[in-house]
Amino acid sequence: HYGRDEKHLKNSLDKITSGYEYDLICVDTSTNFSKPGFYVNAGDVNKRYEFSGYQTGYNYYKSLYDESKDRHFKFFFINDTVFESHIKLLIKRLFKICFDSKHKTNVLRGLKEPRSTYNIIPSCFLCVETDGIPKLDFYPSCTNVSLMESGEVSVDPYIGKLDEFYNQLNNWLYPRSFLKGWYKALPNIGVDEITFRRKSLAIYCEHSLVTLLKGQGVEFLPIDDVLTTLFKFVDRLNTIVIKVRFRVGHLIGREIA
Repeated sequence: HYGRDEKHLKNSLDKITSGYEYDLICVDTSTNFSKPGFYVNAGDVNKRYEFSGYQTGYNYYKSLYDESKDRHFKFFFINDTVFESHIKLLIKRLFKICFDSKHKTNVLRGLKEPRSTYNIIPSCFLCVETDGIPKLDFYPSCTNVSLMESGEVSVDPYIGKLDEFYNQLNNWLYPRSFLKGWYKALPNIGVDEITFRRKSLAIYCEHSLVTLLKGQGVEFLPIDDVLTTLFKFVDRLNTIVIKVRFRVGHLIGREIA
């Protein structure tokens, strides 16, 4: 989350969590994370974007309650985009399902992206259920640095064949159609090199998360009931509207409200 207004964040969350009680930890990835007895500098907080932000918040909570081995926890990890880019009905539905679900140990809940032969969970909303607070890593310790350069296609331990990953990456950041790709990546133009490096690293972390957590004993349970699927469809339409507004605004030289 960018910005340190936790009261505003809490008010925004209360509107989509239907009155459930929760503890809130706000990690601003643009600055140092400093709490009594716990400190992470800004470079480490943001070195893997939201994933290192999630790691910072989880590690801090673990430092407070590490002895609570007999308690069941549900950790929700969300970033700004749940408020900026997604419909409230979908996010509210995800919270409700996770809050109301029967206790399971070491499971990961969230949406599942269908366009891949390996499992992808969108990083804007994750729920991890544990007994106690085990040590968990939310991004690979040695992220594939070849993603920052062009390199030979090889097999990756988290996402399988890199050619599939690069295919999706290029389609997302260098779209050829007006309605395809990341909304800030202009059709047939794409993004600049710095943005490509930043986004490729973030997308790699997102694509590797399910496999990474599975290796730590956390099973992925996708949320894919009928109502959630319907809300996902509406959310997809909302994403297209955001994309069209941005791209048309760019074409005519101003932002469309």
